[in-house]
Amino acid sequence: VLPDVITYCAIISACGKGGQWQQAAEQVAAMLTGNLLPDVIAYNAAVSACEKAGQWLQALCLVSFMQKTAITPDRITCNAAISACGKGQQWQQELGLFSTMHEISALPNVITYGSAVSACERGEQWQHALGLLHAMTKRKLLPNSVVRNAAISTCGKCRRWQQALALIEDVATLPPDHSTYSAAITACEKDSQWKPALCMLQVIYTNG
Repeated sequence: VLPDVITYCAIISACGKGGQWQQAAEQVAAMLTGNLLPDVIAYNAAVSACEKAGQWLQALCLVSFMQKTAITPDRITCNAAISACGKGQQWQQELGLFSTMHEISALPNVITYGSAVSACERGEQWQHALGLLHAMTKRKLLPNSVVRNAAISTCGKCRRWQQALALIEDVATLPPDHSTYSAAITACEKDSQWKPALCMLQVIYTNG
């Protein structure tokens, strides 16, 4: 009895959970050799295996190959590939993948936006980070603390302490946590703004 697509999907998923990204990719190739067309589930399992191992280049290769075989990546595919690029410190690739999601009708979710804003932080792209937050608002997606704090940290790295502090007020539905204040204080420190830094420190002590 020859394995079918469902069997291969299970094998690829097992390889990913076992940290065997090479085996996962090879199973996709084996499907094609056996005249079986991998579906989006098979590709997602393989891309996720590469993501877990931080193999960003292989993840991108799989995404590219699935498009060549007329399989459209979905949000799971893109999130895994973006995460893989993040682990590989490939922030430009992350943002490139993010920008193509709308073209293939794979709308980003909060997790996707979080990865994209974190990419902006690594690349010190503060304007892009703020643009992503604005895009979330337009889509009625509420940023979580990870997204908001990454945006504040991005502004801090770019010596944009005023924008960093404004983000605390802008995301009024999300109460600041210690990480939020820490990122904002660091933003002030980078630009020698000791007065607002002390004010936030006092707020931390007051709020416990």
